[in-house]
Amino acid sequence: MSVIDLPSRAEVMAALGEARLRQRRAEIDQVALIATAADAYGWVDVDPATAAEAPSVLHGERLLRMGAEGTPEVAEFICLEVGPALRMSPDAARCLIRDVLNLRHRLPLLWAAVLDDGIEVKIARAVARKTGELGVEPCRWLDSMLAPLVAQRASSWKIITTVEDLVLRADAELAEQKRQEKLRSRHVHLAPVDDADGVSSGVTDLFARLETCDAVRLDGTLDALADRLDPETGRDERRARALGLLADPHSASRLLSDAPPDEPEQVAPATQVVPVTTVNLVVHLRPTDLTGTGNHPSGGVWEKHGPQTRAALTELLGNPATTMVRVQPVIDLNEPIAVTTYRPTERLGHAVRLRDGGEVFPWSSRRAATAAPDGLDLDHSTPWPHGTTSLDNLGLLSRRSHRAVTHGGFSVEQVRSGVFRWRTPAGQTWWTTPHGTSDRPPPEPGQLYAAAPDQGRVSTATSLRVAGLLGVDPPETVARITRAAHEHAWSTTAEPGGRLRTPPAPPTDATPPPF
Repeated sequence: MSVIDLPSRAEVMAALGEARLRQRRAEIDQVALIATAADAYGWVDVDPATAAEAPSVLHGERLLRMGAEGTPEVAEFICLEVGPALRMSPDAARCLIRDVLNLRHRLPLLWAAVLDDGIEVKIARAVARKTGELGVEPCRWLDSMLAPLVAQRASSWKIITTVEDLVLRADAELAEQKRQEKLRSRHVHLAPVDDADGVSSGVTDLFARLETCDAVRLDGTLDALADRLDPETGRDERRARALGLLADPHSASRLLSDAPPDEPEQVAPATQVVPVTTVNLVVHLRPTDLTGTGNHPSGGVWEKHGPQTRAALTELLGNPATTMVRVQPVIDLNEPIAVTTYRPTERLGHAVRLRDGGEVFPWSSRRAATAAPDGLDLDHSTPWPHGTTSLDNLGLLSRRSHRAVTHGGFSVEQVRSGVFRWRTPAGQTWWTTPHGTSDRPPPEPGQLYAAAPDQGRVSTATSLRVAGLLGVDPPETVARITRAAHEHAWSTTAEPGGRLRTPPAPPTDATPPPF
């Protein structure tokens, strides 16, 4: 094929997008048919009255509950039919059936969103798996709490992290019980590394499972020790040597306190607590998290480590000898924040990270962090100095996306704080918000997304399912879905108003980087 015969880039991207839509519609058809299959296999051809007289029947097909609490039983051999039909193993088929049953009977709002192409099937299945140990009522509560986020076209990572927090809040006792079970699985073991000829190589692998708090503190201690070792060697090697030094606590303590190795009297007594390092641990809290009040309190969300139970948070923050707590003032994202220089202040950068949560490029899954470098640049949507260095003109971009905007023909416009309109060189247009990505502009605050003309009921199986020919949901489920659609409105950060406030004594600026 010559260059002349090649389709344009825009045509290729448009065709690729259509192919993805067809794939999503096929996935919807598949799970809808799985739900119908579960209905069709809701019985077995056995007469219980004669089962005792026919021993072979005792080893025949049975009804099993493949899903969690609240799901119906299905004939166990359904997996042996579904598996070959979908070209997958019977075990994989059973997992798929389990997830569909859990979605349909325990998460009806999420199930409705799946059928209307409001959420990817794989993300909905992940939610079903994460909620599998909850009871029916906590699961329904979680479903109603998650519905607004799904309606906002939230990104996959935002949905999953929210579900993890909601699971903890839905049943805090179960969450703490699971935490204790995981703590009992902690271990450390060594594995010698042999050369190809079986001769010992002189190094050993060390595997460990630690409590998260201990692991983070150990990581900080290794960094602190590595900083004091020979800088000519690589950092990974120095961290490994630092771990070896911990086998001799006195030597490690002496090194951390910068005492000369020939002054043994400077070694700290065993009972003395030596502040070995400082580690930034960012924990986001609600007012009820520390008090344990409210209907569904939790312990808070530890940045990079997810939701924590109150017991875990107490262990993390409760020892003043090893932990110093610093309360960060609340940042009001509705308050306009701006500076007169190119580089944002730390407070402004923190506000952008809190608002966006991650990279604002379409469909990106890169998350932001406030306590450690996250590899994301604070990009001016309208280039400086024509655009201000303010909350409503900054967004988080990876270095690659940043270069694409500056040099690659990609354009981005921040139409209001946290809402970005993207255009690619191949003609694609996308909208991103703190919740996720859409091919349509987000509604104004307080409104719901309107369904696209071809959204929902997009193919035969889904159309029949919604029409009631492939299985009808109970009236209370339909009422719950309808009520939730009216009660849960789409919301976003309001557009800041008022004059821009410039802090006194702005920092000295530097030349903008070439990206």
